[in-house]
Amino acid sequence: MTQRDEGYIPQQRHPPSDVDRWLASIWNPTKLDPEYGECPDCGRKEIEFRVWRLRDGTIKKYKDCPDCIAKHDAEREAEEKAERSADMPRRRRSARIGTGIPPRFMQKDFSNFDRGRSKEIDVAFDLCWQYAEEYPIGKKVEGYRSLYIYSEQSWGVGKTHLSCAIAHRILDRWQDIDTACPRVRWVSEPQLFSKIEASFNYTWEDKQILPNKDDIINDLINTDLLILDDVGKEKRQDPRFVQRTLFAIINGRYDRDYPMVITANLSPSLLKGHLGAGGTDEASYDRILEMTERQRIVMDGQSYRRYSEGT
Repeated sequence: MTQRDEGYIPQQRHPPSDVDRWLASIWNPTKLDPEYGECPDCGRKEIEFRVWRLRDGTIKKYKDCPDCIAKHDAEREAEEKAERSADMPRRRRSARIGTGIPPRFMQKDFSNFDRGRSKEIDVAFDLCWQYAEEYPIGKKVEGYRSLYIYSEQSWGVGKTHLSCAIAHRILDRWQDIDTACPRVRWVSEPQLFSKIEASFNYTWEDKQILPNKDDIINDLINTDLLILDDVGKEKRQDPRFVQRTLFAIINGRYDRDYPMVITANLSPSLLKGHLGAGGTDEASYDRILEMTERQRIVMDGQSYRRYSEGT
């Protein structure tokens, strides 16, 4: 068979069994012995033609050409991927909102960060940019390093801006719809404990639909990247509760080998005290040292807000 005869049915996107059922439901055919010949579409030699005789005597033939089937499958896959890719902006926007970044910082990225206020701030910017650029997309995050960004003598220098910029850049780098979207969570320490304390006062109905303390902690433990902002910013009545909670999060991520970004207005010694100093209480700080490979990013310089206001 080297040309299209009258009964030839073009290659369909359905497997032969589906075509058999389709023909049976319409024409109630009699299946005849297969024929072999050249594919009239692509020219492949010795392909099989499935042959039926209909009730009126008409002969219908369906070709089983591997090359044509592969071509149709590739075209269908490309069409489906194009449809999914067209939905990327909505998916990325949804993922961005899902990080927990506050509305004020939804537009704060690397492109609008004010540099030039001090050498340390510019170095911090470069290191945070490098961190976001090297973050694994579509690969396992286990073993990727953590960051500890702090300012000891300056406030408002842009640590929160840079922490949000890291999250934004990682999501911006997610371009392949067939690759899993990076799971990034951003939360400030004051916000974290406000959420946990609020869960203690849930009504019975609230408890059925809202996350409890364990749910909140587990979400932060299991996300791909956790950004914990403003560590130690507020003093609470029960520091031991703060230390136990932070240890549960840090240790959970340490055990999974998941990265964290931590920002604070605390020097290493003050951070150590905030997390618990002395004996076994130093476990949280020791884990952070190991996760960050003992590297620290210091940000001291002119206040971001004062610089932006020209004062």
